Amino acid sequence: MWIGVEIGGTKLQVAVANGAGEIREIWRATVDTGRGGEGIRHCLAEEIPLLAARFSGDLGPLKGIGVGYGGPVDSATGTTICSHQIEGWENVPLARFLADVTKVPCVVGNDADVAGLGEAERGAGRGVRPMFYTTVGSGIGGGLILEGVGIHPGAGLGSAEVGHLRVSKGGPVIEEIGSGWGMQRQARKALKKGETSVLSQLKAEEVTVPAIAKAAQAGDPLARKVLQEGIDALGFGLAQVMAIACPKRLVVGGGVSLLGEETYLAPLRESVRRQTFAPYANLVDLVGAELGEEVVLHGAIALAMLGRFQAG
Repeated sequence: MWIGVEIGGTKLQVAVANGAGEIREIWRATVDTGRGGEGIRHCLAEEIPLLAARFSGDLGPLKGIGVGYGGPVDSATGTTICSHQIEGWENVPLARFLADVTKVPCVVGNDADVAGLGEAERGAGRGVRPMFYTTVGSGIGGGLILEGVGIHPGAGLGSAEVGHLRVSKGGPVIEEIGSGWGMQRQARKALKKGETSVLSQLKAEEVTVPAIAKAAQAGDPLARKVLQEGIDALGFGLAQVMAIACPKRLVVGGGVSLLGEETYLAPLRESVRRQTFAPYANLVDLVGAELGEEVVLHGAIALAMLGRFQAG
């Protein structure tokens, strides 16, 4: 038996998998931000042993745990560095904590990296290496998956942070323009300045990515501009990934990617092709992710089965 854990800003998931890495059950909870990181750790310390005991007769003893954590981590030691959403995650030795509770090895990685491993093993990147995964939601994260290595860990504190590339010297990072939060902020800023748009009929909090996309599809100039600028910002970042790593496949996941093929993925594919180093332009194979809400869990289980972050 293997267990995969996702610790996000709002959700907590634990999956139980058999020896082949196939998920048998998922336990889900909403994060109680008031209890902070300590509350989440207490919850995991209670639920994981209960799940392991319940499935041990069918799946055998627990062999290891993998965790996809929603923030920067020291993957070599399994220590969280901080959280941008929840208090109480500064320099927490999470791998050691869970290993002490369960008496089995535990490996911890950033959730975007871990999601990339999930798509590489069981999703849109099956059998394709190198593969680059990016998740586009409230922020933008990335993960580079290599043959025989799994997640490329960089120097140990993560790598492939495509959302933190700058779109120009001294300019904003890609995440500020191309993420869901970034596009919403750009649209609300323009509306506050008095730019004409059907979006002006909405309250500020109603100017969301789906609302922007709907207005863009109806031909609204401001919405189309905001959406295209967000797409081009990420396209620029992925073009840099192509120049440096030239992966065989780019897999795009996260909430913004759910806008679909016509509205988001096709324009992003064209943007990447247009901005990519010319000899590589026709090598771009950009597809949507396949694993949905379970992507981090699949990656966490695969990470547990690898047993450690491997160096290239």
